[in-house]
Amino acid sequence: MVKPHEDFDSPQSSSPPLSVNCLEPNSILQICPQRPLLSSQTLGWDGLMLKKHRQPAHTTPVHQLTQHTLILSPLGAWADVDYLLGNQHFQGCYGDGVTAIVPAHTLQQCQWYQTVEFLSVSLDQQSLVNVADESMPERFELLPHLGVRDPLIYDISTTLKQELTEPESIDNLYIDSLITALIMHLLKRYTGQPVRLENASSKSLSQASLRLVLAYINDNLGQNLKLNDIAAQVGMSRFYFARLFKESMGMAPYQYVIQQRVGRAKKLLRGTDVAIATIAKQCGFTNPSHLSKYFRQLTGTTPKAYRSQHR
Repeated sequence: MVKPHEDFDSPQSSSPPLSVNCLEPNSILQICPQRPLLSSQTLGWDGLMLKKHRQPAHTTPVHQLTQHTLILSPLGAWADVDYLLGNQHFQGCYGDGVTAIVPAHTLQQCQWYQTVEFLSVSLDQQSLVNVADESMPERFELLPHLGVRDPLIYDISTTLKQELTEPESIDNLYIDSLITALIMHLLKRYTGQPVRLENASSKSLSQASLRLVLAYINDNLGQNLKLNDIAAQVGMSRFYFARLFKESMGMAPYQYVIQQRVGRAKKLLRGTDVAIATIAKQCGFTNPSHLSKYFRQLTGTTPKAYRSQHR
C-alpha cells in the first residue's frame, strides 16, 4: 500500500541529493550496482530512452532524475521493497506489472531486499512540452505515482523492449508512433488536473500540406522514415502532425506508410524477378522477415506465394 511519507533516510541530510541524467551511458551506476542489460542508448529514439535492468539487493542514495521516468516491474515478479517517492512511501511486496511514475527532479530513494528486474523508460521533457504547447490550453504538471496498474503504459513499454531485442528489424516510424502514444497518454491521465488534448476532429491537414507529405513519403519509402522528418515537411511537431494526419487520412502515419510499402512490394513481385530480399530493402523493410510480417497482415499470404499466384 502506498502511504504518506514516513521515516526512511530522510532527504534532509547534510549531503545534497544526487542528480542523475538518465541519458548518460553509465548514469545508473550512481544509484545501482549494475549496468543495464539492454539500452536504446545508441539507437537514436526521439524523446525516449528505454533500459532493461537486473539489480541485486541494494539501497540507492537519495537522488533525483533529470528526465521524467517510468519504472516498470515484470508481470509475475515480486520483490520486497521500501520505496520513497516525493511524499509517498511504500513498504512491502511490489511488482507484477505495476509502474512507478517519477517526474523529473522528484526526490526518491529505494531499498530492494532481493534481486529485481525492471524497465526504466526515460522521457524527454521537451517532447512533453511540445504536446502541451500545441494541444493543451493549460499548463501541465506530471505527478508522482507508485503502484500504478495501467495496461497501456505496460503494453507500449514492453513492446518497445521487444523492439530493442530485435535491432536488425527496428522501424523508426513504428517506434515514433509508440512514443507519441505513450506521451499523450501520460499527459491525459497523470497530470495535476485532468487534461483534455485539443479536439482534432474539426481539423485536418490542408490539401496542399497533405499532397506535400504524401509525395515525401512516396519518394522516401525505401528509407527508414522518422515521424519528425515527415512532420517537418509541413512545419509541425510530430505529435500534432500525427493527429492531423490521422484525421485527414483515417489512419496513423505509420499505418499509411506500411500500406504503401506493401503496395509497392506487390507491384514489384508481380512485375519483376527481383529477389524478395532486394524488394524488402527497396520498399523500406529491414529484411525479408519484416516484409513478410506486414505483407501477410495486409494480404493474408506471403510474398513468395503472392508472386507464384500472379505469374
